[in-house]
Amino acid sequence: MINPQPTRDNRAVEVPLDRITAPLLDALAVAYADDPETIGALLAEHAAAVAHRDHLDRDDSPHAREVAAAEADETREAVEDHLDAEVTRPVRLTPRAAHQLAGRLVVLAHRATGTTYVDRDGERWVATDQTTPQGEPIVACPSPRNPDDAGTGPSYPWTLRAVTARFGPLTEETPAA
Repeated sequence: MINPQPTRDNRAVEVPLDRITAPLLDALAVAYADDPETIGALLAEHAAAVAHRDHLDRDDSPHAREVAAAEADETREAVEDHLDAEVTRPVRLTPRAAHQLAGRLVVLAHRATGTTYVDRDGERWVATDQTTPQGEPIVACPSPRNPDDAGTGPSYPWTLRAVTARFGPLTEETPAA
């Protein structure tokens, strides 16, 4: 599972891809060790295609950019053909896992930007580290105006959708950078 996390300074979200890149690099190293001549030639051809694609700019015709991108795709596929299919297949998530990942990304993104949601009564709602089983981010009102609303124990798991329905409309309040 892809596990996004906040950066050390809490100003961005990182998606560590080492579970994907490590097996890919390992497979490439093994393929190169098995047949350095072929893999070396394929990598050199791919590097040239990527360099050509990356050096085109907006002044070049769209057709030239499309051709260069297609050439880079072809040379990449030629290298992939020599690797174990297990490491080159796409990452597939179940619908539930995709919702959970999306919810986690939303939670972390809102925390990274410091986004606060303000309801019609001026109450401020912030993202927590939690999501519902469906992956919806859970928000909390850490300092309600009415102290009796704070209660004791765990908070009700409010989602943005539920807060909007009950206390909306909500406005986003993002601190200035």
